Amino acid sequence: MPHLQRRSFFLGSISLPLAAFCRIASSAERSGRFIGDIKTQWGKDGRLMLLLEPIGYIDPDGVEWAVPKGFATDGASIPQFLWSLIGGPFEGPYRAAAVIHDLYCVTKSHPYEQVHRTFYNASITAGESPRKAWVMYQGVLRFGPSWSWPRPQQRDPACDRLQTVGDSMCAVNSSELAKGYAKNPTNQEIKGFFDELRSQGYGAEIEALQQK
Repeated sequence: MPHLQRRSFFLGSISLPLAAFCRIASSAERSGRFIGDIKTQWGKDGRLMLLLEPIGYIDPDGVEWAVPKGFATDGASIPQFLWSLIGGPFEGPYRAAAVIHDLYCVTKSHPYEQVHRTFYNASITAGESPRKAWVMYQGVLRFGPSWSWPRPQQRDPACDRLQTVGDSMCAVNSSELAKGYAKNPTNQEIKGFFDELRSQGYGAEIEALQQK
């Protein structure tokens, strides 16, 4: 996939005790669920992945996250340095989570912290291991898109509800994808990110990922 220019704001890391993290992971596994199966195909340009059927996700808090048929995604809401460690955004069990994350980083219809948390929850629901999902979540939380909140209403709230997910009014133009691009961090920022995860007890996971 060709290199894409990323833009975002640098965010401080958020640490969480391991016991609290395990409770969150358990809650996500219990409660999150997808509506529909993800079906995609590559666009003619070979860069964008097109969603052939609408999908939805209900997070552990019961919030609905709907993605309409025809949404074109390039996975750019996930920092590219993570791709080489965990696979591209269209690989592995977290593919559906990446599509949902891409859309809501474009529409910005929820606070960015909630959008990134949903990526984490949906990754676990899709079958990703909680510890790997935590590493990905920390990456998007720090280097993913961010925006001020509350924002002026720019989209019909019905577009986030599963019963209207197929409506044409909910379509997102692929030219808007740049609004959801993640930051392209420096080597120093990446090193600091990994060092903080090691300090939280993720040293073995980081070493295994870096050896891929």
